[in-house]
Amino acid sequence: MINMKLFFLITILSLLIGCSEIEDKRNNEAQTKAEIRLMVSNYLKTAENMDAKSMVEYYYESPDFHSYVDGKRYNYIEMKDLVLNDWNEQFKSIKKLEFNYDSIFVYSYKPDQAISFFQAEEIIIDTLDNKYSIQTNVTFGCVKDGNSWKIAYEHGSTNELD
Repeated sequence: MINMKLFFLITILSLLIGCSEIEDKRNNEAQTKAEIRLMVSNYLKTAENMDAKSMVEYYYESPDFHSYVDGKRYNYIEMKDLVLNDWNEQFKSIKKLEFNYDSIFVYSYKPDQAISFFQAEEIIIDTLDNKYSIQTNVTFGCVKDGNSWKIAYEHGSTNELD
């Protein structure tokens, strides 16, 4: 009888421990997704403010970094140079950017790596106050760098302007 009670107690404890590990994993994943959504949202705010220096701080410095702009592939150094040195010159006719989006989706496939993607309406206001609306699809490959998430891969596609 004691062995049966002991067996029952061990079984209950095993189930409780197993369930707590599952719950902990779900909580960690939910927290990771929330952290990435916040990082992407903050990155978009820096883009809206056309704050080139802050934009670069979101990039993960790595030989594996890739960004695609207008069909051209940039590594980390090239993208950093583009944003810090050429961004304002290339986009000097832009007065303001706005991104309207509903959700930022995140798929975690390792504890320190995830894919984030979203669809947005990008509104461009030029220096003559003309407004242009572009539908944009963006994908970010995200990696954990210390205590923060960074963008290691970026790809966007848009419809053509009228």
